[in-house]
Amino acid sequence: MIKYIIKDKINYKELRNIMEKIDANTDWKTNVFASQYRNKKQELETIKHSLYFTARKNRKLIGLIRVITDGYFYFIMEVAVLPKYRKLGLGRKLLLLTLDYCKKQKYIKIMLIANPDVEKFYSKFGFKNSKCQSMELMYE
Repeated sequence: MIKYIIKDKINYKELRNIMEKIDANTDWKTNVFASQYRNKKQELETIKHSLYFTARKNRKLIGLIRVITDGYFYFIMEVAVLPKYRKLGLGRKLLLLTLDYCKKQKYIKIMLIANPDVEKFYSKFGFKNSKCQSMELMYE
């Protein structure tokens, strides 16, 4: 049975495991989570300052959504479901839990950045392309 947890406590090893498995199995040209650039010290800080909505099977982390917030604006930073568990509705359920939590907190805005091939998925939940364009600066 799959258990969904709101504001779950996760550890570094669990987070590394899911990111590395997804990066290794992705069809995208770049690694989704850039796991090769992430280090333990930074990841522990990330864990400390993030909210995690998780899916677990027999306590094993199989899916998550990571959110950062100031209490008004919520930014969905990562959505991850292990390849073996995709197409089973885990991402949908996790997103619904996350959105419900944000509604209860009386959010002003929920934001995310999506790869073009998953925009249709997010639009089903009311997300729309914004007039602002995402920009990035990657450390080299």
